[in-house]
Amino acid sequence: MTSNFQYPFDFMIREELLFSNFVTADSNAGLLHFLQHFVSSPERFCYLRGVPGSGKTHLLQALCQHSTNAVYLPLQLLLPHGPAILEGLDGLELLVIDDLQLIAGKQEWELELFQLFNAVHAGTGRLCVAADQGPVGMPLTLQDLRSRLQLCVQFEIQEL
Repeated sequence: MTSNFQYPFDFMIREELLFSNFVTADSNAGLLHFLQHFVSSPERFCYLRGVPGSGKTHLLQALCQHSTNAVYLPLQLLLPHGPAILEGLDGLELLVIDDLQLIAGKQEWELELFQLFNAVHAGTGRLCVAADQGPVGMPLTLQDLRSRLQLCVQFEIQEL
């Protein structure tokens, strides 16, 4: 699953989105601590869930700034390009996928994400995904993908 093709996307990480300026409820302190240490932790997979506007994108982009080799993948912008966009990304230090719920029920996307998860698991990288619901409630058609996502350390972002 390696590729030398360079995709012509430049998803800028907004420099102002930092852990230090994430306005949070006290109940999110454990999540913030976990994410601040994720790239050096023994855990390699995390799953954030929260309602729209809860800060998922803010936290994912802040996480990217804690890595020298991170890729932020906003599925809302990538869907029109097809699931092959995920090929060859397993060698990166950190993959961050936003809006995971958008691929639920899309078999080709689910299969590609399943293969990416397995490739990252076999390597040394890390994967953090975010969605508006957890893997149990998400209407995925590929049960193997659901089982992989359930292996992630999961956090629910609590609103203020």
